[in-house]
Amino acid sequence: MRRFYIEKPISQGETVRLPDAEARHAARVLRLSPGGAVELFDGAGNRYDARLTEVSADSVTAVVEKAHPAPQKPGLSITLAPALLKADKMDECLSAATQLGISAFLPFPAARSVPRPDAKRVAARLGRWERIALEAVKQCGRPAPPRVKFAADIDEILAERERHDLALLFWEKEPRLLAEVAAGLPPPRSVLLVLGPEGGFTDCEAGRMREAGFTSAGLGPRILRAETAVLAALVLVQHLFGDMGGSR
Repeated sequence: MRRFYIEKPISQGETVRLPDAEARHAARVLRLSPGGAVELFDGAGNRYDARLTEVSADSVTAVVEKAHPAPQKPGLSITLAPALLKADKMDECLSAATQLGISAFLPFPAARSVPRPDAKRVAARLGRWERIALEAVKQCGRPAPPRVKFAADIDEILAERERHDLALLFWEKEPRLLAEVAAGLPPPRSVLLVLGPEGGFTDCEAGRMREAGFTSAGLGPRILRAETAVLAALVLVQHLFGDMGGSR
């Protein structure tokens, strides 16, 4: 069933007009017709079974037949904070990570990050990343996209530590694997997951994070590309603490 994003919560029986971009996609790309069944979702985690009532080049409306409220007890909340990679790699990481269930995406420039975008480019990237996250959510069936924000520097990442039950630093110089370092920890409800750029974190950066209460872990003996490491770490966290088959 086709899924479309709406900008605010609605009620059963209500008729809603799709946002312009969603309407154009429904009418011009998918060529949907009145009477077709669709699913709507908002940024608050609610889903709606709906039926199209009007489809034209400029407007698409649907009536809500059944509302599905957001779950009262969400699963593990993961804030993914990768150091900036080259643009296409960040796009790929965000799309895949959204499908894997992150709650927030918080990229930041590390000492060895090659991209150094100015304020104008940051704004453009944020808009692009929000669109990528929304498309990934529509594809994978999640009820809401992750929050997307840009952190100006590592200090903002350090400040995030207190907002999470567990802060994980995946670092190539850490010999211990996640299962080992997490063995004595209580199951967290929220995790801050931090990974470095193509050249890795400096010893100074890693030291600051560990002093701030981050738990460091490694990804084994293989040398991984930065974008591969992001997804490998995320899957490990979801398996150990989240909804991907772990025992904790």
